[in-house]
Amino acid sequence: MFHIINPTTVYDIIKEDRIEIGLSAKKEEFDVAKFLDDVSIWMTQHKELISDTYVPFSFLSVGTLPVQISSFMFGLFVGKALEKHGLKIKLTRKHVKKEEMLKELEERMGKNGWSLDDKKEK
Repeated sequence: MFHIINPTTVYDIIKEDRIEIGLSAKKEEFDVAKFLDDVSIWMTQHKELISDTYVPFSFLSVGTLPVQISSFMFGLFVGKALEKHGLKIKLTRKHVKKEEMLKELEERMGKNGWSLDDKKEK
């Protein structure tokens, strides 16, 4: 079971691992969230190309449910963008205790204006 804390960190709660995600080309680091957003924007701007060229392929690959097609297409174009621009994904896995994960999660939620204490039943 995974939970994202910030755009570059994912926690595997069951295995108690923190996974840092890095995106780079040569010696330059890139923002993962911005990269994914750029792919999404490109897809929005090229709807006609996608529907004419890739939708039939996606039907054969994953079926006709819109959520499956959308997920498949996004993954396809993320992969194509990584390959086209020579980007590498670096995953750094570190074992952390659940208590540390929960503390960071609560700190992160506090920055958004609410905390776990606010959600407890009274």
